[in-house]
Amino acid sequence: MYITKPFKCAFLALTMSCSQVWAEATPINSYIALKDALEQGEVPVIGVIDFGQCTHKYQNLKQKSLAVQSFRGKEVTIFKRNTINEGGSIMMLTSYKLNTYLMAEVRDARPLPDWIDWPAWIEWQSACTLSRDNDKEFNIWFIASDAKTGETLKTDHFTCLFGSAVKLWRTPHS
Repeated sequence: MYITKPFKCAFLALTMSCSQVWAEATPINSYIALKDALEQGEVPVIGVIDFGQCTHKYQNLKQKSLAVQSFRGKEVTIFKRNTINEGGSIMMLTSYKLNTYLMAEVRDARPLPDWIDWPAWIEWQSACTLSRDNDKEFNIWFIASDAKTGETLKTDHFTCLFGSAVKLWRTPHS
C-alpha cells in the first residue's frame, strides 16, 4: 500500500507533463507528413499504438494465444531515434528498461503472465518501419532481452494500419 502511493504520484506527474506536450503537438496523418517532420529534424515523435487493431505475425497457435493475451491494449511510445533509409523507408526506434516485478505489481495480474519468470530487469526494444511503397501499414517488431546478459527472451512482430491503429504526433521545437 505504501509502496504504490509514490508510483501513483510519479504516474500522475508524467501524465500531466505528457498532456502539455500533446496539447502543443500536431498530428501526423501520412507518410509524407512523417517524412517531412523527420527531414526537418523534429524528434522525438509521439505515438500511440492500439494493438487491439493490429495483426500479430505468429508462427504457431501457442505463440498466437500468448501474444493475443499480452498485447491487446494501447501503448504510448516516444520515438527518439528516427531515420529515413536510402530506399525511402522510415524506421522509428525506442528502447527502455523495465523491472518485471514492478510490472506484475502495477498490473496486479491474475493469473501471472508468462514473463513473470524473467530476470528482474529487461530491456524492451521496439522498431517500427513504414515503407514508401506500403505507406498505410507499419511493421512493428519487439525484442525483450535480459538487461544484464543481453539474452533475447521474446520477440514479436505486428502489422498495424497507420492512422487507425498507429497514431503519431510531431512535437514542437524547443
